[in-house]
Amino acid sequence: MMGAYAQSDFDTLYRDSYNNLLRLAYRSTKDYHESEDLVDEASVIYLQKSEIVHINNPRAYLVKIMSNLICNYLRLKMHDNVPLSNALENELGVDGLKRSLADALPKELQLWEREILLMRFEDQLSYAEIAERLHIKEVSCRSRLVRAKAHFAELRQKEKIL
Repeated sequence: MMGAYAQSDFDTLYRDSYNNLLRLAYRSTKDYHESEDLVDEASVIYLQKSEIVHINNPRAYLVKIMSNLICNYLRLKMHDNVPLSNALENELGVDGLKRSLADALPKELQLWEREILLMRFEDQLSYAEIAERLHIKEVSCRSRLVRAKAHFAELRQKEKIL
């Protein structure tokens, strides 16, 4: 457990590094809120690691954590460009009536894929809310959603060919 002295050191480190980390994240994400989330996530990871290992250069370690988080974010964002919402809107419109998303999803999707897609697009849950329901980390939730969307797009493309 972190002592009071170590906590005050972290508070100082956080205050001194916050703006630089935010700028670093914003240059890559171009989204202020995502950048704030990344800074907060980097801080949490730093706190968790500092309880386990001795960190010689806290600023450099925090910047390295941020760099890794940005790389993960960009990798996930690149895969997140599957135009799922337009495809789903086209699938859902039937003679002016809307059918449920569950009915529109291909039967070939795995149960976990259907579940996460329904939570995100039918229930309109945030990544954090989905992660909480599934008892996983938010980053894992984003990864699963990317894979589910990609599988959906692949199945939809196969349907068009047939």
